[in-house]
Amino acid sequence: MRLATATGEVAVGSRNSSVLTGWAGGLVEQENGLNAALTIAPIGTGTDSNNFVIQTDSVANLVQVSILTPAV
Repeated sequence: MRLATATGEVAVGSRNSSVLTGWAGGLVEQENGLNAALTIAPIGTGTDSNNFVIQTDSVANLVQVSILTPAV
């Protein structure tokens, strides 16, 4: 799966604890049965920016990402 994302920026070399929200979208290859051809399907987080969340924790040196896709 390939995603195109836009979440904001944090300067290179800085460390802080923060929460970034945004959107993600891309294309996925979808299987259609054992011998059927693959198809390309769009996928995305929809218009709710809370469906794509990046959280950083500078003390624990961790990054957590949550990606929710609406049901289609």
